[in-house]
Amino acid sequence: MVGALAGVVAYSTSSNHPRIQNNILVGNAEAGIRSATNTSQHEDHNLLFDNAGDGASGAAAVLVEDGPDAGVYSPVSPAPSDVLADPMLADAPGGDMAPGPAAIDVGVDLGHDRNGGAPGLFNGSAPDLGAVETP
Repeated sequence: MVGALAGVVAYSTSSNHPRIQNNILVGNAEAGIRSATNTSQHEDHNLLFDNAGDGASGAAAVLVEDGPDAGVYSPVSPAPSDVLADPMLADAPGGDMAPGPAAIDVGVDLGHDRNGGAPGLFNGSAPDLGAVETP
């Protein structure tokens, strides 16, 4: 997700646990990932860059709602498998979302065919992050 208020906003019930994986979240006004306190989410293998307040360390790239203070969010550390780097998208304004080196072969295999008619599910040692699998 490029240039929204928040790249991913996760709210769930106790029976619904969203998995947020293999995304590129760039230039979002509030955060790369924002979730409610009661959201039992699984978040890893995402690239976070230039989201409000994330700076070089990734602080505030992931926000979680503060317990009883609905609507008040605090930064939490991104997952160890998250990438905090410029994705170097080929031409995002022109619609070419092919990722650069930081997002290639660092995703987690979710069992989805990422490379169309080519052999295997993805090219390289692991899936690429984002919507496009590079050759």
